[in-house]
Amino acid sequence: METFRPPGAINFSCSNLADTWNRWTQKLKNYLIASEKDKKPDGVKIAILLNLLGDEGTDIFNTFKSENGKSIEKFDDVLEMFTNYCIPRRNVVFERFKFFSCSQQEGQQVDNYLTKLKTLASTCDFGDQEEGLIRDRVVLGIRDMSLQERFNTEESSRVPPSIRSHQTSN
Repeated sequence: METFRPPGAINFSCSNLADTWNRWTQKLKNYLIASEKDKKPDGVKIAILLNLLGDEGTDIFNTFKSENGKSIEKFDDVLEMFTNYCIPRRNVVFERFKFFSCSQQEGQQVDNYLTKLKTLASTCDFGDQEEGLIRDRVVLGIRDMSLQERFNTEESSRVPPSIRSHQTSN
């Protein structure tokens, strides 16, 4: 019989609870599917969730009430309540600090750098300026000066198409 590793403990006091929660729930959902526990009744899935979240998660869960004042009995509703608890705790200033501080590391491929910037930007609430800010950060943070010059000559509000052509040539 195959065994699958459940997600590790979550720290509800971490500096970026929103991102930590999103990654943790992705791992939880993968675990439930892989172990075929996603087909279990909601009560069983809630018990698994609370077991994995530990004492702090159980304490938080005990504060949740449905609109009619009763306890929540649907797994998806419990996940949503935890998401609502965790997501507002995103520190947008800190998220933007991480984004604007990100530069390409030595040996890092351009496409990996671009992926990292897109991931960081997703938590910054940039709205319709996101793509332009990613473009600017790529141009500012790339290590290859000749590539940086090439990107600077392209007039566009989008990530330079030459990044895509550079990715395929590397």
